[in-house]
Amino acid sequence: MRKIIRFALLLLFAVLILASIAAVPAVLSKPGKPTAKPTANAGELQVSWSPVAGAQFYTVGWANLDELIQMIDEGRSPWDAVYSTTISADYTSHTLSGLKPDTEYYVRIGAQTKRIGATDQIWGDWAAPVKTAGQHGAGFCPITGLPIPAGGYLKVGDTKRWTDATFRLDSVTTPANIPTATGIYTPHAGRKLLRLCGTRSNQIGKDWYFQAGTHNNLSTDQGIGFARVKGWGDAPLPNGQTDSACDTWSVPDTATTAVYALNDGSRPDVLYRIDLTTIPVSSTTTTTKSTTPFNLDDYKNGEWLAYYHASLASRLQAIPWVQDGVTDTESETVQKLLDLATYDATAMGQVMSMPFMRTFETADRHAIYGITEIFRDGLGQTLKGTRMYQSGITDQQTPVVAAAAATESASAIAEYLDAGQVTTDTKTYSTTHTANLTVSIVRRLGATAVSQTVGMIRNAAQLTESIMALPLPTDHIIVVFDDRAVTAGYGGTNHGFAVSVRQERELTANEYQQNSLQNTFHHEVSHYWWRGNANWIDEGTADTIAATASLSEGATIPAQPNQRKNCTARNLSEIGDAARADFDRFYCNYYLGEKLFRELQSRMTPQDFTAALQNLYQASEAKVTTNQNPIRADIAEVRAAFPAHTDVVNYYWSGDVNVPHNWDPDDNLHKGHNAVEW
Repeated sequence: MRKIIRFALLLLFAVLILASIAAVPAVLSKPGKPTAKPTANAGELQVSWSPVAGAQFYTVGWANLDELIQMIDEGRSPWDAVYSTTISADYTSHTLSGLKPDTEYYVRIGAQTKRIGATDQIWGDWAAPVKTAGQHGAGFCPITGLPIPAGGYLKVGDTKRWTDATFRLDSVTTPANIPTATGIYTPHAGRKLLRLCGTRSNQIGKDWYFQAGTHNNLSTDQGIGFARVKGWGDAPLPNGQTDSACDTWSVPDTATTAVYALNDGSRPDVLYRIDLTTIPVSSTTTTTKSTTPFNLDDYKNGEWLAYYHASLASRLQAIPWVQDGVTDTESETVQKLLDLATYDATAMGQVMSMPFMRTFETADRHAIYGITEIFRDGLGQTLKGTRMYQSGITDQQTPVVAAAAATESASAIAEYLDAGQVTTDTKTYSTTHTANLTVSIVRRLGATAVSQTVGMIRNAAQLTESIMALPLPTDHIIVVFDDRAVTAGYGGTNHGFAVSVRQERELTANEYQQNSLQNTFHHEVSHYWWRGNANWIDEGTADTIAATASLSEGATIPAQPNQRKNCTARNLSEIGDAARADFDRFYCNYYLGEKLFRELQSRMTPQDFTAALQNLYQASEAKVTTNQNPIRADIAEVRAAFPAHTDVVNYYWSGDVNVPHNWDPDDNLHKGHNAVEW
């Protein structure tokens, strides 16, 4: 039977090779069969071949019969078991490393005139299989067969710094399943999923490709891993940029140790050693969210709408994504539609008829919030007069609608939604906790667009999620660069449906400005967890998480604590309900709130601090607000979340924190912001 499969394998390869030869002009001669022999180290083959006249590059391809059979058994393409690497035609030999010990491999050579995208590539025949050595030599990793770097193995959280590039392995988790383009993928019997997320920075002077199987590989003590989701390989990282992404690998479920090998395309691999016995299986990562049956009476103004606008109530209940039950996000959106009806019932009916309402995405929620805010601010007639509103808002236009609402300006609403004087840049990423995170950046037409910005926003989501160890409460972040959308005197504002940043903040000509903008995003993204709580909780936690995230990236000045400035409140209880316009008084929320949470952080392990933040967040989400008590979490919830440190909490709440004899000289150091972020 094995001989039949072997014959079928070779026949399959031969057919595909002949097809590729027939499809391109015969510019180059067909390479001959290479010679392959094992080296003294397990998992290595030395491959050599005769030169091909005119070739500028050679591609070495290799495959193992057992992997091919496994791919077929799993219903995957057999070509997932075929690996290749392309090298300059200056060489006619190459050492394949990281192969399985004591295993037969087939090898072939391709010749071409371009490294990528060649139309004249021509492949030679597969050589007879050659077995790798079965024992690793001293100084070589027993799992991968690669040389162990001089500094030894790295671990999760470590950063590899080359002279012109860096990589940090941020986290390793084991999701029960993962969403894919074709649905939810669950590993086959005998295998489990391993999700590796990291951050890389490129200064190598050219694009940095980081594709699974070429620039990064995963092996375990029970066999190799197969990449299922290739977040790194979607696009190269341009020179001068930083980004974060994740790969999910399928590995044997009996594996106890994994080694992640990676390189920057030219230098030897670095090795991250991962103890799989310490990684618990995480909760299911799916796009499915729990729903509850829809009942109009459960909503504020629900009975009012049913009585005074029965036709609108019927149309609301007939929306498909309302009929089949509502998620928490959908329920919030329904409530905003009901709020809109109290401002303008006709507008509610018009909005429900628009194209973007046919299906539900998070951006639809943001647009509805924005539209309701526009009517609340008395700008509904301006919105109704715009071309975009009159023709019916589409899914593609929802980020622009949310951005326009953030400006609270009639001129901006007309500029964005009537004249179309904006550009929108939208990309989708994955983070450790959010499989599909969409980022939309809205800029005024003619504004300078910085390519690194979208990666900074995604990086803020990744790092703040890692500190909270929870998914971001939204899977679509809309950012608008427009001074009109930012609260006066501040550097940025999180409106709940969009984040706004002062336009000049995107001019990141030096490292200081880049760090400052990144810290701004850390702060504003953190607000998605804390909006609606007491202001000192909202701003204090956002500042603390932002500082922690910035420090993890090596930033210094933007991560310094807030200055005391003109804050005169002795403690948190004296701040009261200060309005943002009362800048000095409101600023105490940043100064005293951050001092409290950073002192709590200094007294706890990172794990305990994260657990306390999670408890505080969950308590705030569970608390029902009323007109008499419009905020969710306050001092009682903080005391309950930090029970071992109530002395610290009580001191900041009612003690003499901000009095002259307790002033810390460092409180007057420059924080690194031209203005705070709200």
